[in-house]
Amino acid sequence: MLDDRIKSEVCLEREKLGVLHVILSTIELENSQTMSYIQSASEILISDYRARYLENCVRLHEAQAISDIYYPEMSEAMRSIYGQSNMFWGSQEGVLRTDIKENQQGWSTHLQGALKASREISSHVQQLQCKITDRSQELNKVINSAPGNIWSFREEN
Repeated sequence: MLDDRIKSEVCLEREKLGVLHVILSTIELENSQTMSYIQSASEILISDYRARYLENCVRLHEAQAISDIYYPEMSEAMRSIYGQSNMFWGSQEGVLRTDIKENQQGWSTHLQGALKASREISSHVQQLQCKITDRSQELNKVINSAPGNIWSFREEN
């Protein structure tokens, strides 16, 4: 029974790590310089932009829940990502609402704010994804060393 419980826990943790990794990748993209330029050139409606922001928040809340429950050592970085994400989206909305022809300085200030937040988010995401990789490798060792594991059987023969 202990072996089955360990297998279940490892499977659950691997699933949560995968979800967290995908969310972080999505957050990094949604809060990136590339996305800023795409949005700036696309004439996106502010209402559509705000809907995307709320979707971004939902993803961040899910990532925060996973980190708080399973990986508390990642929680502080997740809170920082959430804060920087709010800075990004606020600054980016400023970019979208400011006519560069009428107020180049204001537009540039908003863009710099968005890019600064984007860099901070990317840095945190990269650090967390490295931790996810490290934890995944630890879990792989547990799986590979489990009695009756097909992989350990193949290595022995």
